[in-house]
Amino acid sequence: MEAPSPGPEHERFISWAKDELGVTIDGVTAAKFPGRGLGVVATKPLKQGDLLVTVPAKSLLTTESKHVKDARLPKDATVHARLAAYLTLMDGKKDSPHRIWQPVWPKKEEFEAIMPMNWEERQKELLPAHAKSRSCAPILIPHDLRDPCFSSHSWPVLDPRTHLDQIFSRSSKTSSM
Repeated sequence: MEAPSPGPEHERFISWAKDELGVTIDGVTAAKFPGRGLGVVATKPLKQGDLLVTVPAKSLLTTESKHVKDARLPKDATVHARLAAYLTLMDGKKDSPHRIWQPVWPKKEEFEAIMPMNWEERQKELLPAHAKSRSCAPILIPHDLRDPCFSSHSWPVLDPRTHLDQIFSRSSKTSSM
């Protein structure tokens, strides 16, 4: 049985990741399941210990990545905040080094459906303790990054547990820019 295709954008991203970043994928593939979203399926029998996906460290997006450093984001912001701000600043730019990656991110509506911060309180109570904790220390971020795209899309790509609004309301009480 062939896995349902994840679509041309995802296939383009996988080719780019392999060819440009040195990612290797063996024994699994992405698949789109009607009514269930994107997932991963085995393409061959797997056994414990099989290495399925490798990503070279130099290909990871970190606060030490050249492009992120060049953005000159506030050093006192959390790692997630700096990376989300960077991705927001790069969104839609033709010279973004991540322009092939961004189209395969979950859409805003998909995040809203799966992220616990959007669940009803009774559903949130069912989460394990570590999933209820907040990772939102006060940070300083320029006001122009407080747009809906940043808070509703780039941030959850990196940290699906935290409402960015909570961070901005805390940081506005502790500082002004």
